[in-house]
Amino acid sequence: MLRSFVILTYMLFLIACGGEGVANNEPSSDSVTSDTVGTADSQPVLPTIPQPPHMAGVVYVAHLEDPSLMSYRIDGDYIEPGPILTMTSYSHDLALDGYNDRLYVAHDANQTVEVYQLSRPASPEEPLTPPLLLSTINVPDIPRFLLVDPHHDRLYIAAFPPGSTVSQTHLYIYDVSSPATPAPLSPNYFTVPVTYSWALDPVRRILFVIDNNIGSLHMYDVSQDNPVLLPNGPLSLRNLYPQENQSSFSITGPVVDPANARFYAARNQGALSETVVLQYPIGIQPQGVSYSTIGDHSSIFSIPDYFDVNLPIDEFPNLLGGFGVLHDRYANHLFLISNAWDGASMSSLVVPMLGNLTPGSGCGDYSGFGCWYTQYTNGAPGNRQLTEGAACVDGQHKVVVGTSYNVNNPQDAGSLHAFRYDDSLTLSPLLTQDGNNPITDGSPVAIGCH
Repeated sequence: MLRSFVILTYMLFLIACGGEGVANNEPSSDSVTSDTVGTADSQPVLPTIPQPPHMAGVVYVAHLEDPSLMSYRIDGDYIEPGPILTMTSYSHDLALDGYNDRLYVAHDANQTVEVYQLSRPASPEEPLTPPLLLSTINVPDIPRFLLVDPHHDRLYIAAFPPGSTVSQTHLYIYDVSSPATPAPLSPNYFTVPVTYSWALDPVRRILFVIDNNIGSLHMYDVSQDNPVLLPNGPLSLRNLYPQENQSSFSITGPVVDPANARFYAARNQGALSETVVLQYPIGIQPQGVSYSTIGDHSSIFSIPDYFDVNLPIDEFPNLLGGFGVLHDRYANHLFLISNAWDGASMSSLVVPMLGNLTPGSGCGDYSGFGCWYTQYTNGAPGNRQLTEGAACVDGQHKVVVGTSYNVNNPQDAGSLHAFRYDDSLTLSPLLTQDGNNPITDGSPVAIGCH
């Protein structure tokens, strides 16, 4: 019923192509014209939604306080550490392309992005081969965040200019169809708002950028490798989520579900934290045509989640700061990574949610459904931990994985917290064979499930 409503909605919004993009502060124009729409003799190619990639059952973790790239196997009965690779520098982010078995790692200290080829063990018994370095991209600015489009071989690098004051994000776009020789698609960078929260719909080729300084969402058409702001934007998220408290408002950890044309993220605002769910027109434009012919910022509407923040805080299971949302493309499940009060202190947890945004069974730890990030020793649960937000999900092996760090000494070892789940979203801890959490190095801030 919802999908029928959305289809009807975007059919009513046939909006002319337009918008604006910036490269080195110079305006650009939308290059899509009526000539690209096609004729009866030459119909354009209509993209389809790709199936999820086959998962290898491997997790990769990079660290802010250590140059190691650690790997873990989740394709067996236990979670087990794999090979450790020492990279050239500490890491700030990574992006994993499961279709082409590639890993991209951003090193802000030496202003590089490294490109790795990943292996696929044929069975849980077969050893895992360490990642193979294919190339290194030297970035003129400081690379902070990465996105990869596996279907069009595009790598998006969000970089900040050196200096303490940052007024804009420099966006670099690379063609990585030949991963040994990545090629920049423009001699200059493009500018988008300062962001640490962004996501990509690789089917419709829409880049979602959150400007947390003013609480707005910017949607860019990147189909021509030249970001063009869609009409009627940006979208004020503060108008959609207007509730106020003593905590600042921010949107973090976004993810896009192309099959259902939904944007998910975490609202991080103390007891007003919740899941942000935005629906945009589900239509897919033909190749070479701007998405603005289907929808734009004015076509988006929000969908309420389970956490009703309009109620008094003692009348619903309120969270204490969301980090991000994971999407299982195999079963359309969601996992909200957040903090909450555990009765004695603030701890991190994962909240599983069905596609209709109601919580699954979980572990029953928090309000009957959450799962705390708990430290296990020889199978016995111990203290609960805090995360910096890094997490990923393997929908094929049905495992969700998050990280925690040493709050008192971030440079010391952290931990991995993995949960196996079933179709009802009942979760149970996935530990090593001796009943422990695998360890990480200092500040595990980036993670990818392969």
